[in-house]
Amino acid sequence: MSSTPRYSFSQLYLWSASRAQLFAVITKGIDIASAFFILAVLSVHDYGLYQLILAAVSITGSLTAGLFDDVISNELARALAERRIGWAKRLFGEFFTTRLTMSIAMAVLLFLGAGLVAQYYDKDIASYIRIMSVMVVFNALNVVQVFFFRAKVSFAAFGASVLQVALRLVFLVAFWTAATLSLREILISTVLATAATALYTGFFFVREYRALFRGVAASSGWVISGLVRRFGRWIFLRYGVSRVFKGVDMWLIRIFINTEAVAIYAFTINLITFAHSLIPTGMLGTLLPWEAGEWQRFGYIYRRMVKYGFWFGLALAGGAAVFVPFAVEIFFPKYLPAMRIFYPMLATIPLYAVYKFQKTFLVVLREQKMLTMRLVTEGLITLAVLVLLLPVIGLYAAALMYLISYGGRVALYTVFLGRKYPELRLKPRHIVSFDAEDWMLVGRAIRELVHPERWLKPIKSRV
Repeated sequence: MSSTPRYSFSQLYLWSASRAQLFAVITKGIDIASAFFILAVLSVHDYGLYQLILAAVSITGSLTAGLFDDVISNELARALAERRIGWAKRLFGEFFTTRLTMSIAMAVLLFLGAGLVAQYYDKDIASYIRIMSVMVVFNALNVVQVFFFRAKVSFAAFGASVLQVALRLVFLVAFWTAATLSLREILISTVLATAATALYTGFFFVREYRALFRGVAASSGWVISGLVRRFGRWIFLRYGVSRVFKGVDMWLIRIFINTEAVAIYAFTINLITFAHSLIPTGMLGTLLPWEAGEWQRFGYIYRRMVKYGFWFGLALAGGAAVFVPFAVEIFFPKYLPAMRIFYPMLATIPLYAVYKFQKTFLVVLREQKMLTMRLVTEGLITLAVLVLLLPVIGLYAAALMYLISYGGRVALYTVFLGRKYPELRLKPRHIVSFDAEDWMLVGRAIRELVHPERWLKPIKSRV
């Protein structure tokens, strides 16, 4: 049973989600400014090297992450919410030690293997990879700190991403002003900005870690191994299936249609994905573990989040239907044919919002089996739809596949959650009806958005 909430969920969600979206927009804008310097300075050859180096760091880092991240994040938050502080200290200690040890080992491997990479790509790439190899460690440190802050529901270093990209831009401008900006300086700027940001977040991390765990004895025994035994078979299966089906849609379109169709499809997916990113779904995973066990409150949050997600997604889809075609005609006229499949795929936007919220509830409820079986079933259906219909109706088959995927997810999760957890039963009236409480929440959202002095200080509301 989680501790009795001492805060307003709606206020805290509005505070954190609005801040997260704002920081994401600022980060993207600064990234675009940085890209101006990078593209202006680098030749096509050097820009290709730059992408290869980033890919090498990304691939190396991915070997130490991803599999159990959502499980560990959820279990850590739930342990803190249930006041199992000793167990949480043990879990975080194991996670921190394991992730950092693996990242250091992979960074050393990348550093020592740079010469081998250079033999197959370019002789100049080895020294550049060695500069960037330390990023594997920095990225791992960032992950473990983010996990700790999320579990504690702390926003102490919430704007760290903005700081990192801003510092990087400052370094780029400084090198450019000194007329020394080249690929080496671009990489050095990235490392310096990341190191400075790690010091910034590390200060808050150490302070809050001591405040939470000082004087607390860690539980005995290895706890991560227990999580692996409990969820491992489903997580490993989901990971394998996702790798098998990753990118298969692109290749099937190439086989059954042509390369130009792949470009049209990829452009459309980028537009839809951008729309998906505007839906504030991320912060629910931070706050929801603290509500587990409070079933009446849990069900209330579930129905409200699904309702608001659907209508927000529907409004976003309507806006995209009006404005995106005009923008494409002005800036990307050669991709106007993409609008044929863009319009039907707009229906996935409200479905995506509902799906993401439902998935968060499933993760918090530890329903790893359902998450895995959905992926396996969906992968097979996707493959069948594309193989059977691409030769017949062309790219409309890809649009249909997308609709079936998201529609199937929402239908499956709605039925499963409603049957297994009566408090999460969802009926059509829960989506279409707006009562006095809904309008009260809308009014609160407006008041808080236009009067930031009324927003909560959420750090004080948690452990």
